[in-house]
Amino acid sequence: MSPETIAVVSVGIALAGLIVSLWRDLRRDLQTLTKRVDDLTERVNNLSERVSRIEGLIEGMIGNRDSGPPS
Repeated sequence: MSPETIAVVSVGIALAGLIVSLWRDLRRDLQTLTKRVDDLTERVNNLSERVSRIEGLIEGMIGNRDSGPPS
């Protein structure tokens, strides 16, 4: 093989190694991001449930106040 061919093959192998490494890192970062988004979704759902309970309590208190004293 000529030196030029060896150089082209070497650059190709180096680029392939770089691409594989970048894909592996990207995949690991994506898995971490997915876990963080799942955790955030769970926290938002819990907060939404708590707000809904508070809304129910407030509506109940307002409903009791608007209905007036019992006869």
